[in-house]
Amino acid sequence: MSVEREIAGWAASLQWDDLPEAVRERVETIHLDAIASGAAGASQLLTGQAERVAASFAGSSAAASVFARAYAITSATLCDVYRPGLCHVTPVVLPPLEALGDGRERDDLLVALAVGLEVTPRLCLALDYPRLRARGWHSPGVAGTVGAAAAAARFLRLDPEGVLSAMAHGAAQAAGTFAALGTEAVKFNQARGATAGLLAALAAEAHLAASSEWLTAADGGMARTYADGGEPELLVRDLGRRWELEQISLRRWPAASSVQSLIEVCLELAPAADEVAAVEVELSARAYEVSGERGWETPLAAQQSARWVAACTLLDGDWWLEHSAPARLGDPRTAELANRVVVVASESVPDGGVRIRVELAGGGEATAERRDAPGDPTRPLSRTDVEAKLARVSGVTVSA
Repeated sequence: MSVEREIAGWAASLQWDDLPEAVRERVETIHLDAIASGAAGASQLLTGQAERVAASFAGSSAAASVFARAYAITSATLCDVYRPGLCHVTPVVLPPLEALGDGRERDDLLVALAVGLEVTPRLCLALDYPRLRARGWHSPGVAGTVGAAAAAARFLRLDPEGVLSAMAHGAAQAAGTFAALGTEAVKFNQARGATAGLLAALAAEAHLAASSEWLTAADGGMARTYADGGEPELLVRDLGRRWELEQISLRRWPAASSVQSLIEVCLELAPAADEVAAVEVELSARAYEVSGERGWETPLAAQQSARWVAACTLLDGDWWLEHSAPARLGDPRTAELANRVVVVASESVPDGGVRIRVELAGGGEATAERRDAPGDPTRPLSRTDVEAKLARVSGVTVSA
């Protein structure tokens, strides 16, 4: 049996009770986290802009709601990330399920969500993410599109052939590149991926034909086209026994995943940092690529900037939505400190980790180090943590 047929059959037949209890709990926590991220994003200027775009091309249709909802979940830079594939998963796979909701049981949505949360990271592995990234592709718009299609097809209760077709139609729409990094277009890749996933599932439901070898075809299969052959067998290795969705990280703070551990150590050092003379931050090479040289000209840039994040957190003993709001970006005191933060890439710092040294004006220094970030699989956020995050974002308005 081909890997495409094997994963389609698994997705079509998966039942909520088939998931181990710990995996069910994780899916529920990730779902709640996406709700919290959407609540935070609802107040963002970017979400309002996306809603106007959605209304202009799709009116009040399901496609419009998916496009806008994906932006809401991702716009506050608070949603999940699958670090091995640098892929934000819930903004792509959850909105199509919400748009298709028709009063079904909650378990129907959760099992479909589990399909999307599992297929998307597995496809990142099958496409050999380092090679995918080397070619400039951005995972949410590539792997996420197929994961969203699989999730929506399961929610529509399509049979294995229908799920196979949906995933193929998703693969046909896979796109999005890292040229968008540092701009709001990087979030467009997620919203477009979610919308494409919905279209793919609806096309399959209407019995529109599609390739059964969307991943492995020698001519045009995703593995060859996007990753010089990839490793297709990783899509189904230990399927149903090992759950890749457990490797999805959740973010504690509204900032890039590359600076989550930096926020944590700056909060630790803030009480001793009233008079900061200099700051040196060491990030992994991958984190440096995203955050090392980033400025703070826009809210998104500020959320990605190691210098701005460090300065705000050290000065205020906090980092939240207001620290990347337009009103804060013009603050001269914060900018002055941010300009004294030196960020370097270090081979000894793992992805998700950080090392920081703060020189104090009165003499002496303070240092801190983390090997991983809060919310990573090694230190996962609990349901209580996510509930606290939801409570904090409720009713917040910051984009003014």
